[in-house]
Order: sequence, then C-alpha cells, then structure tokens
Amino acid sequence: MYKMFLDDERVPSVVYSGKEAQGWVVVRSSSDAIEHVKNNGMPMFMSLDHDLGGEDTTNVFLLWLIQAHLDGRVKGKVPGYAIHSANPTGAKNLEAKMKSWIRIAEL
Repeated sequence: MYKMFLDDERVPSVVYSGKEAQGWVVVRSSSDAIEHVKNNGMPMFMSLDHDLGGEDTTNVFLLWLIQAHLDGRVKGKVPGYAIHSANPTGAKNLEAKMKSWIRIAEL
C-alpha cells in the first residue's frame, strides 16, 4: 500500500509538514498516475492537484481509475484522499468525482 501525490510541480513537503510529508509516491501527470496504478495497484491515499500542465488534469486520471475500479481492473477499496489544488473550480470537480465514486462503490 502506498500514498500517491499527484502534482505537476509541487512536492509533498510544500503541502504537508513533518511525518505527513514523508512516504509519498510522486507522480507528475495523469498518464504517469495511470501507469503507476496499473503497475502497483490501488493507492491507500491520494493527494490531488487539479491542473497538471497544458491540457492535462487529474480528471483524466480519476475517470480512468473510477472506471477501472468499477469494472474490476483495479482491486481494492476507494482510497482516502485530499485535494491540494489551488484551482477552486477544479478542486470542487475533483471533490464531486470522489464523492460520487464513494457512493457508487458502497452500493
């Protein structure tokens, strides 16, 4: 089990302090996040930025992860999460996707 920090620029120590800043797998793009999950399974916790540079956003990763989880390609529980995006609209969108996923997964 691992913690995933998805952000194109920041490192965990910019967002978290002390022990909370340690032990993260840092991925910089939606495609890197997808590949990491394909190779290592579901994270236990994710810290998510919205904007990942250019046209890339965490939405791409979350839509893939949710579908892969629901159709059984990725096993495990829905991970815990935090959203550390500075984009308020993007953060709300990520929050809505995560809440929907949690509701669907509980059915």
